[in-house]
Amino acid sequence: MDIWIQRIFLGVLITSITLLATPVVAAEEKPSEVTDGTEIVPSKDTSEPVNTTTDKYDEDLDIPEDARTKPASKAVELVDPKVERREIDISSIDALDVEIGGFAGVMSVEDFGVNPVYGIFVNYHVTEDIFIAASYGQTTTERTSFERLSGVDLLTDEERELQYYDLSVGLNLLPGEGFIGNTWAFNSAFYATLGVGSTEFAGDQRFTIAWSAGYKMIVQDYLTLHVEIEEHLFDIDILGATKISDNVSLQAGFSVYF
Repeated sequence: MDIWIQRIFLGVLITSITLLATPVVAAEEKPSEVTDGTEIVPSKDTSEPVNTTTDKYDEDLDIPEDARTKPASKAVELVDPKVERREIDISSIDALDVEIGGFAGVMSVEDFGVNPVYGIFVNYHVTEDIFIAASYGQTTTERTSFERLSGVDLLTDEERELQYYDLSVGLNLLPGEGFIGNTWAFNSAFYATLGVGSTEFAGDQRFTIAWSAGYKMIVQDYLTLHVEIEEHLFDIDILGATKISDNVSLQAGFSVYF
């Protein structure tokens, strides 16, 4: 009896050892099915699944193989355009500050008609905007209406000569550019002057207040065109009562810098 018990015990022990020593073989896993039609395919290293939905989507859309496999193109590099700059010769006032010029125009002398006027001027530019102007001009006046109607001459031919001298302070305003057509462009500015002077007329020297407003255009760096209107105010008593004579002139001229 003891021998059979020992045999049974040894048989159970051997069977247990055999079962423990035999490797357990895992059942082959079937790919899981996804309700949306996506099939998860194990990769070579079985670490991450590969999604084949994109490939199936491309096949459904009939996308060519080269279009699906072509890598994304690189970003287009911006091209820096090489613009050729034009060299522009900008006229500028010469380094020297003295300006000398001449002018001609017409002057309306109150009661003595409109007559040609001409003269010269000298400007000294203290700064870019401020200058001192000295000018001289002369004209020959006509007979007054009273003289023509009465036949009496109030002035001699020499007394009809009008000459004036002015000393003024000027200010350049609104500097910019002036254009002639579509081709020519010039530096330009408006200006105004105010000063005092003396007028020799009708045999007497008369204290005068003078002001002007003008426009100048720099044609070349040494040459400037001026167009201005000027007014001279002085007392006169030729016709009896003393009154302020208002005399306006319109003139144009050129000047050069030294």
